[in-house]
Amino acid sequence: MTHPTTTTGRVLVADDDDFVREHVCEVLKSRGLEPVPAVDGADAIQSLDGSLDAAIVDLDMPGASGLEVLAVAMTKTAGLPVIILSGAGEVADAVAALKRGAFDYITKPFDEEELAARIREALRVSKLQSENATLRASASESAEPVRLIATGEASKRLVALAERCAGVDSTVLITGPSGTGKSVLARWIHQHGQRSAGPFVTVNCGALPRELIESELFGHEKGAFTGAVSSRVGRFEAASRGTLFLDEIGELPLDLQPKLLSAIQDRAVTRLGSTEEVSVDVRLIAATNKDLQEAVSEKAFREDLYYRLNVLTLQVPALRARPEDIIPIAEHTVERIARRLGMPVPSLDASTAAALKAHTWPGNVRELENVLERAMVFSTEDRLRPEDLGTLVASRERLSDDDFVGMTLADLEKRAILATLAAFGGNRGETANALGVSERTIYNRLKEYGRETDDASDTGVAAS
Repeated sequence: MTHPTTTTGRVLVADDDDFVREHVCEVLKSRGLEPVPAVDGADAIQSLDGSLDAAIVDLDMPGASGLEVLAVAMTKTAGLPVIILSGAGEVADAVAALKRGAFDYITKPFDEEELAARIREALRVSKLQSENATLRASASESAEPVRLIATGEASKRLVALAERCAGVDSTVLITGPSGTGKSVLARWIHQHGQRSAGPFVTVNCGALPRELIESELFGHEKGAFTGAVSSRVGRFEAASRGTLFLDEIGELPLDLQPKLLSAIQDRAVTRLGSTEEVSVDVRLIAATNKDLQEAVSEKAFREDLYYRLNVLTLQVPALRARPEDIIPIAEHTVERIARRLGMPVPSLDASTAAALKAHTWPGNVRELENVLERAMVFSTEDRLRPEDLGTLVASRERLSDDDFVGMTLADLEKRAILATLAAFGGNRGETANALGVSERTIYNRLKEYGRETDDASDTGVAAS
C-alpha cells in the first residue's frame, strides 16, 4: 500500500527489539520520512544531534532507558519532540515521561496509522518551533545595545521625547526622511522600554512582495496557498511580549490595511487558511518617510489606521538639519565598522572632518555609513583622507539651469535613479532609501530601463 508523503524529516527510532525498530522504520519510510535507527539507549544518545526533527524512543532499553534518553534530548536537542513507545504495563512510566517533557506516547502493539498521525503532529510542531526560533533569532540583533548620538539641540529634544515614549507601552509612529535612523530609534525605544526582555521583530512593508506581506505579518496554515507546504507563524506572533516594528508602513497595500487595523484593535490575528484567532501581545512601532496625512487625503492610506498608529509621534530630522551630529556619528560609525570588520580604527583628521561636514548628505546617516565603510576598506593608511571618501563627498559637477531645458521628468527620474544606484554600489535598497521610494519602485524602473540585473559590478565597483 502506498501512502502519500505528509512531510519530510529525520526521525530517530530507538528500540532494542529488532522487529519493532525495523517496523517503525518501514512505516516512516513509506511516508517519505528518513528514519535514523538506534539499537539501544546508548546508541540513541549518541545519535542525538541538531539534524533530527523528532524521535521515537522505547521506554525499556539496555544501555540507557527511554527516560534517560529523554533527559539527554531535553538538554542536548532542546525542542526536539520525543514520542515514547511503551508496553501495556508501562503506561504509568509513559505518563511520567510526558511530565518530564515528552511530546506524546503510544503503546505497543501500535496501529500504523495512529503512529503516523502522532509523528506527523510532532513534525508539525517541530517545524513551527523552528520557524519561531528563526524569527526570534532574526530579532536578536536588538540585543546589542543601541546608542543614540545627540550633540545638537534638535537631536537632544528628540532623545528626550524618545525616553518618554520608552516609558509607556503606547504605539509610536516615527517619521522622517529615508536613512535618518528611524529603525535605530525604534530599537532604542524597545531596549529602554517595558518589553526589553522580549523580541524586537521587524517587517519592511516596502521591501516584501505584495503576495508575501500578509503571510509574513499574520502567518499561514499548510495548504493556505500554492507553496505553503507547512504552517508558519507570522511576525505578530513571533513578536509576542516584545515589539513589532513596521518599517515603511506607508507602503502597506491598501487592501491589507483593514486586517492590520483589526489586529491592532483586537490584539489578535488569524493566519491565512485558518478561521481561528490567535491572541497577540505586542508593542507596535511604525515608521515612514511619507506624509501619511497627505496619503489619507489621497485615499492611499486609511484614516482609521492612521489614527491608530499616530498615538505618539517622533519626527527624525535630516542629517543636514543637525550638522553638529555629523562628526560624532562618523566617529562612532568608524569604531563600529572597524569592530565588525576586525580592523584597526582609523582616525579622522581635520580636513576629512571638514569634507564630511561640507557634504549635504541626501542619503542621511545611511549614506554616511556607506561612504565611511568604503573608505575604510580601500584606505591604505591609519587615517581617512578626504580623497578616500569618494565621489559622494568630493567636488561634483554642477548642473546649470540650461542643462535641464528639454529634459522630461522621466529622463530626470532615470538620471537620478541610475546616478544614485552607482553611488551606492548597485545596492537597490540603499538607492530606494536615499530617493525616498520603495525598493519595488527601483526594481520596476530598472526593469523599464532594461537594467534589472544591475548590481555592484555594473557600476564601476571593483571586486576581488
